[in-house]
This record gives sequence, C-alpha cells and structure tokens, in this order.
Amino acid sequence: MLVLRFLKQCLGVRSAGPALRVGLSSVLSIDSAAILFFTATLASLAGGHVKAADGPLLRISKAAAQGSPQTDDSTIVLVRGTYFDASQPIEAFTQPIILGQDTRELRLKKSDGIALQLACSDRQSLAITLEQTPAQLLESQGNLKNYELRSGNVGDTLPLGPLSIDLSRSDSKVIGDLQAGLSRASTGNVQIATSASIDRPCLEAFFEEAANRLGEFESRGQWIGYVSGPRARHIAGWLEFEKGTLWLEVSHQDAALVSIGCESEALRSVWLPGQIETEPYATGASELTRRVMAGKGSEAWQLFSPSYRESVTPQKLDELSDKLRAAYGKNLESLDVIATEFGNADLDNLLRPLDVYLAGQTDAKKTIVSRVRFTFSLDPERVPRGDLASIYIFESWRTAFPSRFETAQGLLAALRSTDVAIRETVDAADLPQLLDHDSFFDALISIRQALQASEAPAATSLDRWIVETAGNAARATGPVQPGLFLQLDFDQQQLVSVTLKGNQLESTLTAIAQPARFEQAAQNFWTSFLSNDTQAAYGMLIDEITENVTPESFAIIAATSGFGTVKEYQTSSVELGPEFGRESVCTYALATLIDGTVIPLRCRLRLTSDGRVRVSGYDTQFNHAVKVPVDEESRRLAEWFANANVKLILTLVPAESQHELDVAVFGRFLQHLSTMLGPEPQLRNL
Repeated sequence: MLVLRFLKQCLGVRSAGPALRVGLSSVLSIDSAAILFFTATLASLAGGHVKAADGPLLRISKAAAQGSPQTDDSTIVLVRGTYFDASQPIEAFTQPIILGQDTRELRLKKSDGIALQLACSDRQSLAITLEQTPAQLLESQGNLKNYELRSGNVGDTLPLGPLSIDLSRSDSKVIGDLQAGLSRASTGNVQIATSASIDRPCLEAFFEEAANRLGEFESRGQWIGYVSGPRARHIAGWLEFEKGTLWLEVSHQDAALVSIGCESEALRSVWLPGQIETEPYATGASELTRRVMAGKGSEAWQLFSPSYRESVTPQKLDELSDKLRAAYGKNLESLDVIATEFGNADLDNLLRPLDVYLAGQTDAKKTIVSRVRFTFSLDPERVPRGDLASIYIFESWRTAFPSRFETAQGLLAALRSTDVAIRETVDAADLPQLLDHDSFFDALISIRQALQASEAPAATSLDRWIVETAGNAARATGPVQPGLFLQLDFDQQQLVSVTLKGNQLESTLTAIAQPARFEQAAQNFWTSFLSNDTQAAYGMLIDEITENVTPESFAIIAATSGFGTVKEYQTSSVELGPEFGRESVCTYALATLIDGTVIPLRCRLRLTSDGRVRVSGYDTQFNHAVKVPVDEESRRLAEWFANANVKLILTLVPAESQHELDVAVFGRFLQHLSTMLGPEPQLRNL
C-alpha cells in the first residue's frame, strides 16, 4: 500500500523534503531498468505549457455568392501573413487549412499590424472576419478568389498582388509519386533531396504503415501548390482511401522531397520507429566508426546530421580519434555489426534512439565496441529521418577484464542450458558470508526459468555489455533477450550476485541470511534519526563515520533534513549491496510521516567483528528495482493509465494539491501514454 501511496503523492506534486545522502563508500553510478517510482515531463510529452498566440482571431467560412453557390464539399484555403512592428515586417507565415461546412478559426499573434492574403482552391467565395480589428477585405480580380486583408500599422506596404496556388508540373509529379508509393507501400521512384528532413527507410515505413491502416487507394482530393522559398515549393491536399482520408503537406525542390507532414484519424498513434529497416543505419555506423578509428575527424564529422554538428565538431572528433588510437591501436583490422536496437523514448525531447553496436579488432589485439546512436522524432504528424547523433567507443571487457568475461560466458551458457546443474554454475565458497546459499541457488533457478520461458531470440554477444568499477567492485550489465538484461556483480574476480531485470525481475541480491536483523536495525536507525533522537541514531554509525562526524554535526544534519516523525515504516527489500562492499547490506523502505508525506529510505549496513549491525551510509535519493506482485488494485491502476482515464486517476491526487496539476496537459500526456501502451498492455510481476 505504501508503494501506491507514494505514487499518489508523486501525482499530487507534494514535496517530500530535500534529498539526503550520507556515507563514506565509493558509489557506482548505475541506472536500474525498473525503478520504484517514476517521473515524467508531462509538458514536453503532451505539448503543454506552450504559450498560445494571444492576438486577434481570424474566422473563415464559405459564403454563398451570386453565380457561386455554397458547396458541401471540403476545400483548401491558403493563408499567408506578415506581422509588423512599428510599420516594419518582422515575421511571415503560410498555412493551408481544410475548410468544410463549419467556420475555421485561426488565432494570430499579437502585433502592431498584420497583412494577410487568402486564396481558395475551388474558387469558392469566402466570408472572412478578423475579430475586434478594423479591416478592409478586397477581392482580387480574375477567376481565382483571392483575398487581401490588412489591419493595424503596416506602413506603406505595397499591394500584395495575387496569391497563386495552382499546381506546377513538379507539384503534380510529386503528388503522383506519393499516390503511387502509398498504393504500393513502396518508395519506388520517389526522389529525396539531400537536405531533406526525411530519409528513405522512414518513408518506406510510413508508406507501409499508411497502406496497412488506410487500405486501398480510392481517389485524389483537392491540392494546392505555392512557392515557399528559393527553388522550394510546398503542396497540400488529401488522398481518399478505403478506410479514411490522409491529409498531406509536402515541401520539395524540383520534385525531390524535403519534408512530409501527415494527418489522419487512422495514423494518430506514434507509429515510428519500430518497423524501420535498420540496415542503412548500420552501414552508416560502420563507416563512421572506421573514419574515427582511422584518424579522419573532419570526414567523420560530415556523417553527423546537421542538427548535431554544432556539438560534435571536427576538432572534438580529432581529439577523440587520437585518444582511441593511442589506447586501443592505430589500425582497425575487422569490424562487424553485433546488434541494432531501439531504445526507450526520450520524453523530454520526443525522440526515440536507435543504437547500432559494432565490435572490432585492432592491431594491438584489443576488442573495441562502437555504439552509434541515431534519433527519430516521435511526432506522429511528421515523417522523420534517422539523425546520426553520437558515437561512443570503448574497449570490450573481453580484453579489458578477460577473467570476468569468461565467468559471464560460462554462467550465461549454463543458465540457458538444462544439462548443467544450477549449483555447478557458481562456487559457493566464493560467495559473501552474508548470503544464504540455498536462497542464492533458488534465485538462480528462477532466473534460468525466466530466460528459458521466453521464445524471443537470445543476444549472442557479450562484447557490448557495460562494466562499471569502483575499487574492488565491478558491475557488468548487458542484454540477454529483448526486454531482459542480466546484471553481474563481482568482488575483484569473484562473482557475488546475479540479477535479471527488464520486463521481469529476479535476483540473488535478496538471498540474505537472517534479513530480519538488518531490517530491524535500519528501522531503528531511521525512526531515531527522523524523530531527532540523534544520540541513538549516532550510536549505530560505523567508526569510519563517527571519526569524521561529531555528534553535534550529526544532530545538525538531522535537524535540517526537513523531515518529520515517522508514522508508518515499511521495508520493501533487504539486499546485498556489492557496490558498497562485498559484505554490505542495503535496506530499502518507504516511510509515512506525521503530515502524510511518503519518502523513500535506503540504509547501508555492515556486520562488525563483534557481530553488531552498524550503519555505513544512508540516503533518500536513489533508483531501485523492487518486485511488486500483480494484484487486483495494481491491475485496476494500470487499466486507468492504459485507458487514459483522467477522472479516475485524479482521485489519486490529494484534493488540496489538484490545483497544482494542469489537467489539460496531464490528459494529453495520458493520451500519448495510452497510444504507446497499445490496446491490450500486458501487466507483469515486477
């Protein structure tokens, strides 16, 4: 229940006081795949808190005129405007809109003046008003219904002249190419400009997804075309399919595509990435790695996408290359792609990464691993491209830590096999004394069962695993199957723990002998500390802390922590803490204070030579995975989020805090989350 209460508190935006971290141990910087609590940047994900235009409202509707009756069909209106400040033009915009039976509204920016041109694709007469602003509407001469509107101080602006929206020959070619590509789910002869914000793999994926969701092509709707820059044109219109309408806005140069905007009820989900062909990116990653390892910084820089070139300069690449060649060898003798995988979405920037991993051998007999990252926009209304964003090259632990690498290889082979007895996988004599051997091997059996129960293909290369070290401690983490990662903790060369994490969680870390004594010691410490009984709490600290922190200083730390007396304390886990020392234990708990605030607590403990449990460190800011059983309450909570049920989720937020939550932004966040979860999300024991 405290876990759920902590989630409610996160949604309620209630402060839990300042973060607290005390201890003398060297700490590994390790991110858990599953964490006890989560945060999300709602505004960036849902597009909230973006300052809206606060100027006049432009209203456009069809108007019946003599010889030109109002029609029921949709039409396209092109709006082109220029904002003025002190009679000088400061900003221009162009926006095509679909106009049906209802009035369309366009909120403009506040400015000293504005000049507008409007044109309609089917010569339809329009009724145009600019809210609360005196304006004169002039209909241009000729067949095309072309409108001009000025308001405020626009100086001595010359007449704007007719606004052409007729399709050019290149416009028609692009429309035909798109129609053919969408019909066949293939890019075929579609041309893409070198400066485009799309690439062929993403365009292929878009065509395939649109064809799958929209069905057979039926007819072409209205289209307009207009100049959008030197040698650049913009077209907008729609195509009718068996299962819906697809609205497109396309920029091109001489019939070569530059960008594509798309909108359809059938394509509302975040459809990219996932089904993109990754081989072209793997080829690019290989070429980048070869150039960096060959000392060709300027040539490598050319491969980065323009949006990332400012932070990745040729000089930085030259410096990186020199360091890599000095450490690992001057010549790359082989290079192979060992994995390509999409990572978790970056919700702050609405991007999803694709990582390409390559392993290579150098002339210095070193094995290097190169991770090249591409990023894709998650905007469902834009066709993106894979932007080459970064490269990270490190030495594989195959050659950096060969003994640990061989241990990992043998263990993983045994876990995937049914022929090896589980107790033969690890020498019990090498395990920490604090562990219960039976519990340790029972946990290994659970890990083996989880690995063998999955039908997903196994990751065969251990080269890409990340190894982090602190003193004698080392932690190696890497993928073993899609959605599953194995974490191995070592003390010097000896394996001390095994953890499976990802969409499942099994670990030997919890195989503590007599965990109750550590649980009770941690609870006693935290209860004393948070209740300002600093004398009792200080008496539980290890000598290394008391030699550096006086009782008076410790009392000040407790008094200024910002926390109150504990009302309820619940331990979630007692585990081995190998990153803090071979014989360290960590307890993880949630405490409810008198004012209702729930805070996470971690306490690091050691057994002293006299058999006492002493505190070696404590903090309130950490990431930690806990195994939570799926019960009826958690199923119901997951269902609320999957269905984007704002009303029910808001019942979790304290009434006094609801005014701090932007309900509109939170609603958009839940809609995005619901789309990414899919129609039938699976809730696992974690």
